[in-house]
Amino acid sequence: MIVKVSSYRDSIDHLFRVVNVDYHACVNAGELRNWVSIAERLLAEVSGLECKRANEYDRDQHRQSLEAASARLAQAQERIERVESITAPIIVSQKYKTMTDAELQNELDFLVYENNRIGRGHEGEVFKALLQVRKEIAERN
Repeated sequence: MIVKVSSYRDSIDHLFRVVNVDYHACVNAGELRNWVSIAERLLAEVSGLECKRANEYDRDQHRQSLEAASARLAQAQERIERVESITAPIIVSQKYKTMTDAELQNELDFLVYENNRIGRGHEGEVFKALLQVRKEIAERN
C-alpha cells in the first residue's frame, strides 16, 4: 500500500514501540500470546507499506523495524514456553535436576530477571520456581 511519508514514519515508529516497549510490559503467557497476535498483524501491515517520497533513512528504518519485529516474535515464542514451564512446579523441579550447572545458572538469571520485571516480590509462580532453582544449586554445592 502506498502511503504518505508521515504515515510511513508513524507506522514504523509504532512497530518499534510495540517491539521495544509493549513486549516488556507482558507479565504472563496469556499477555505474551496477545502481544504476538498484535505484533504479527502490525508486522504484516508495515511490511506492505510503500512510500514514493521516503528517503534512504526512512527505508533503512523500515527494514530495521521489520527485522526487529521478526526477531522479537521468535524471542516471544521462547519466552512463552519458559513462562509456561514455570507454572508446573513439580515438572519444573524434575527438569532442574537434569540441567547442567551452566543451564541451571542461566535459568536462575532468567527467573531473577522475570521476578524483578514483574515486580511481585515473594509471590507468584516465578518466585516459586526461583526458589526451586536456588535449592537445586545449593544441593549440588
